Amino acid sequence: MIEIKRDSLDERILKTLMECYPITVAELQKELNLSKNILLRRIRSLQRRGILTLDVLPDKSFIRLLRTDFHFVGTNVMQRRALKRKHG
Repeated sequence: MIEIKRDSLDERILKTLMECYPITVAELQKELNLSKNILLRRIRSLQRRGILTLDVLPDKSFIRLLRTDFHFVGTNVMQRRALKRKHG
């Protein structure tokens, strides 16, 4: 099982890929409102971890998940706010 931090860019990328497949790099960039350089850096990092790969075609590059056994760890923002209210 692969651990991914909650509220991270990796989590946003992976959840979008799980919901919107197939998707191109350009479509994901637009969906997440990111610069191309930042997105490509994260994609390369996830590729090195064996999580996804790029299927490069002559006119488009599709992102394909290689694994789906993710475990999102950590407290997300909404949980932190609720905890602050309870204990504050």
